[in-house]
Amino acid sequence: MVDKGAVSFAAGVAKGAARAVALAALILAVAGATAVMVAVPSARADDHPGQVRVEDLPADTYVPEPGNDERSMDLAFSVVPKRAGRVTVVIDTSRLAGVATVRRLSDSCRREGARVTCSYRVWNIGQPSTVRPFRLRPAEGSTRGDHARVTVRASQDGSAAAGSTAVIVGVPKLTVGGRGSLKRLRPGAPLPLRVAVRNEGGIPARNGFGIAVGAGGDQRITPRYRNCRKEGPDLDPELRCVFGRSLKPGQSAATDGPLGVTASKRRLYSDLSITVYALGSPDDPAYDPDERDEEPYPTTPGKGRPLGLTDASADRGRFRESLSEATVGLDRHVDLDAVARPARGRVGETVPVRVGVRARGNGDLDLSYWDQSAWSVRFTAPRGTRIVGGPEDDGQPLCTIRHGGTVAMCPESAEGAASGPGAGAGMGFRLHIDKKVHGARGRVEVVPNPDFPPHDPRPANDSAPVALETTAAAEPDTRPWLYGGTGGALVLALGVLYAVRCRTRARTESVRQGPVGT
Repeated sequence: MVDKGAVSFAAGVAKGAARAVALAALILAVAGATAVMVAVPSARADDHPGQVRVEDLPADTYVPEPGNDERSMDLAFSVVPKRAGRVTVVIDTSRLAGVATVRRLSDSCRREGARVTCSYRVWNIGQPSTVRPFRLRPAEGSTRGDHARVTVRASQDGSAAAGSTAVIVGVPKLTVGGRGSLKRLRPGAPLPLRVAVRNEGGIPARNGFGIAVGAGGDQRITPRYRNCRKEGPDLDPELRCVFGRSLKPGQSAATDGPLGVTASKRRLYSDLSITVYALGSPDDPAYDPDERDEEPYPTTPGKGRPLGLTDASADRGRFRESLSEATVGLDRHVDLDAVARPARGRVGETVPVRVGVRARGNGDLDLSYWDQSAWSVRFTAPRGTRIVGGPEDDGQPLCTIRHGGTVAMCPESAEGAASGPGAGAGMGFRLHIDKKVHGARGRVEVVPNPDFPPHDPRPANDSAPVALETTAAAEPDTRPWLYGGTGGALVLALGVLYAVRCRTRARTESVRQGPVGT
C-alpha cells in the first residue's frame, strides 16, 4: 500500500524544496535575517541533536487583495525531524475568519474545523523538508492590511517545536532606483550601479526583500557576495540577492556596493533589468505555486562578504516599479558610411540603382533585443526621376516610398542596408527617368537612432550623392512618320506633288510631238 503522504512529501523534497531551501539559506547568511524570517530560531542540526524543529516560517505570509487574487498563496515552511519516520504538524487557523480562507488541502493533511493536522514520513535526519499544507486566499470583504496569526506546531516522539506567521491581506509595494551612471563605460568593466529600494505601500516588508537582475547583450554575471547567487540557464542568467532587513512603509535602503555585472566588451548598448520584491510575496521569483514541482535551475552561490545596505532616504523621487529598460553604453564607436552607385539610362527608361551603408568601427551596434533599428536609410531620388520600386521580402516592400516617389525610407533591417554596394550588395531601387535635368543628383543619408547614438567619429560621411547619367531618348528602329500625323500629311503632299509633276511632264511631251497622224 503506497503512502500518499510519503509520496507527496518526497516529491516536494526532491523538486519543490530546492528553491525554498536555497532562498532560506541565503537569507540566513545575512546578519539579522534569522530574527526576520524565522519565528522559531533556526540552528544547525548538530546544535540540537534529537529535537524536531520548525524553520523558514516567515514573519508575514501575504495573500493578494480581493479582486487581485489571480494566484492563491501557499503557507510554506520547513520541518527538521529528529529521526527518520513520521512527523505530525498541527496548524491552528482559528483566527483567520474574515481575513483569509484555506484552499487546496494537501493529501497528507485533514481538516477538523479550524484545526489542520498533517502527517509526513521523512527520511533525512536533521535536514529541513519543505511543508506546504494548504493555500490561502483572501476572505470575501477583507481589505488591504487585514491580518491574523496562524500557529504551527510540529512533534515527533515527544519532541515538539512551534512557530507562527501573520497572514496579511495585500503585498508590500516596493520600488527601485539606481545610483551610478551606465553611460560610456569601459568595455568589460564592472557596472558601477548600486540599487536603492523603497517601500511605497502601506504594508511592511518584514520578511525582507530581494533584488533580481537580468543582464543581456553579452554582459557577464558574477555572484560576488554571500547573499547573492547566479541562477538560470547560461544564455539568460539572473543575479538574485536577498536581504533580511525589513522595510517599513516609507523606508528606503541602498546596496553598499555595486552589483556583480560586467559590461560587454564590444556591444555599444546592452540591456539591464532590475526588479525588487518582498520575500514570500507573489512577486518573489523564488515562489511560484504553479511550477514548484519543476526541477530548479542550476545556481551558483556567491562568496565573500554579504552585500550590505545603507540608508537611502535622500533618494526621494528617483524610484519606479522596475528598471526593466535600463541601457548600458560602452565607450566604443561605429562609423556609418553612406555609399551609392550611379544610375545610368535614357529618358523614359526605368533603371536600377543601388545604395547602402557600411558600418565600421570597434563596437557592435546591435539593437535587436529592443526590436529597434540602429539607423535608417533615406534615399532621395535625383530631380527628374521617380522611385518606382525598392527591396522586398516575399513580395512585401521593406522601404516606405513617400512624396510621389521622390523619397524612400528604409530601416537598418532592410535587406542589404548595412552591407554597402560592393560585390552586388546594398539595396536595389528602380528609378523611372521622366526627363533630363542638367546636373541632377540624388542623395543617400544615414539617420542614426537618436536614442542609441553610434558615437560616429566621422559624421561627414553619413551621406553621399547619387549620380544620374542621362542621354536623350533613343531613336526608335521604326519610322513613325510613315504611319500618320504630320508625317502622313508629308507623305501625301509628296505623293500629290509627284503625280502633278508626272502629268505636267506628259503634257509637255505631247505638245512637242504634235497631234497624232499629223
